Amino acid sequence: MFTETAPPASTAALFSRKNPFPSRLLTRRKLDGPGSEKETFHYEYSLEGSGLAFEVGDSLGVFPANAPELVEEIVTLLGFSGEELVTGASGESIPVRTALLRERTVTTPSRQFVQMVAERIPTARFLLEYCDLNQRAKLDAYLWGRHVVDFLIEYPELRNKISATELVTALSKLQPRLYSIASSLKRYPEAAHLLVTNVGFVSHGRSRKGVCTSFMSERIDEATRVPVFIHTAKHFRLPPVPAGPIILLGVGTGQRLYRATFRSERPSALRVGTGSSSASSAGARTFTTRRNLPSIALPVCSPSSTRRSRAINPRKFTSSIVCAKWAAKFGRGSRRALTSTSVAMRNAWRRMLTPRFKPLPRKMGR
Repeated sequence: MFTETAPPASTAALFSRKNPFPSRLLTRRKLDGPGSEKETFHYEYSLEGSGLAFEVGDSLGVFPANAPELVEEIVTLLGFSGEELVTGASGESIPVRTALLRERTVTTPSRQFVQMVAERIPTARFLLEYCDLNQRAKLDAYLWGRHVVDFLIEYPELRNKISATELVTALSKLQPRLYSIASSLKRYPEAAHLLVTNVGFVSHGRSRKGVCTSFMSERIDEATRVPVFIHTAKHFRLPPVPAGPIILLGVGTGQRLYRATFRSERPSALRVGTGSSSASSAGARTFTTRRNLPSIALPVCSPSSTRRSRAINPRKFTSSIVCAKWAAKFGRGSRRALTSTSVAMRNAWRRMLTPRFKPLPRKMGR
């Protein structure tokens, strides 16, 4: 799926999740300054010749490859050469190393893999209880922070008890990752921009990295063709009226949609006095990439008409920015615009925007 030379793109081809477009990485730029506790990158992927189209709110699906060093460790622990043939996703025979690198999940163990370990190793029989379909919570708790390689280290007897075909069959399929697109075709007609924070943590004495975040930040260059597709969010769109107020809740890193919306689609939403004001809720703890959104902390409304969770420091507002005149304009009608899986969050917004507030019952948030 990954090629070093670009295949000729056919505009007649319909690129999708089943037939992803081999995109070229145009730009990769680290946004965080020295000493930052996060690693956030700006990516630009070429869509030239793909015919792919998207709107603000859609996502770019990226098919990653696993870390080669992790794949080699698994192959070595099981005593494989890496050239054993297994059946790939296309039905053709491919080396087990290739299958583990590009087609199977080698991080989070599947229930089938855990069950196979429990059946082959006497000391791991207790895991059979967790593999019961009614014990999903127990299995999830046990697997928290554990990877496939942890089982191979803990139970070295697996070296002679699992074949390459059995391993590949027991592992789950490697899934694409979806990232909210941080650009608009109106400004960048043949590209899709992403803002992605690297995933990294330590568990069971080992350093872990996100499969796709490390793939994009460490293991690809301009010569690599990355399979991508557009994931459409049909019910996540900007209001059809450009001057209409916007409310954004729980937007993850807090910048992708702002960048796509305010820099390309609705730049006037950042300027006071244009008749278009916005209310938003940011999810990022810190705004370390202000050069990407130079106006994000500008006064959409004045401090006297703004309610923030951390009002003094514009780099650390995590709860809400609410425009008072927006609330006055919408009033009780704003209830229809509020959507969130968190009853507490919805109640908080209603309390701020509705004169006669009545909390929602708990059952509505489940």
